[in-house]
Amino acid sequence: FVKRRFVAPWILSPANIAASLDTFPLELLEIHTEGATIRGQDFFGGLLFHDTHIRLQCERELKSALIAIQQGLLSCAGDVRRLEALAEDAAIGLARTLAGLLWMHGIRERRTIADRVSEAEKLCGRELSGMRLAMRADARHDLASLERLYRDIERLGDYVNAR
Repeated sequence: FVKRRFVAPWILSPANIAASLDTFPLELLEIHTEGATIRGQDFFGGLLFHDTHIRLQCERELKSALIAIQQGLLSCAGDVRRLEALAEDAAIGLARTLAGLLWMHGIRERRTIADRVSEAEKLCGRELSGMRLAMRADARHDLASLERLYRDIERLGDYVNAR
C-alpha cells in the first residue's frame, strides 16, 4: 500500500467516526475530500471539522515528522536507501497535513500535492523547496535534501503554531 501511496482501509462505525473527529481530523478529512462511496450511505460527506482539532493535529504531525527525521538520520548511518525512505515517509504525512492547513484557510476543494505546497508557500510567505522535492515521486534524496525538508517542516510548524 505505502509504495503505491495507498492508505490501508479503516473499518469504522458511524458512531466511531463521529467520536473520532477530534482525534483523527486529518485522516477523516482526507477520506471526506478524497474518498468515494461505492455502495451504501456516505458517512463521511456530512462531517463537520473544527479548525482547532485540525490545527492541533497539524502541529502534532509536523513535530512528529521532525522527530522521525532526526531519529531516522541517526539510525541510517548515511545509507542512501534509508534516506530515501525517510523522505518518502515524511511526504506521505505532509500531504495530509498540508490538506488540513489549507482546509483551515477555507481552501476545501481537492488539490494536487504540488498545488498544496504552492498554497502553503503563499500562506506562510516562504518557499518550501525541500518539501516540494520530497513530494515528488521521482526525486532522489540525500542528506542535503533532507536538511532542506527539515527546515521547511520547521518553518511550516512555526506558521501553524502562530495560529
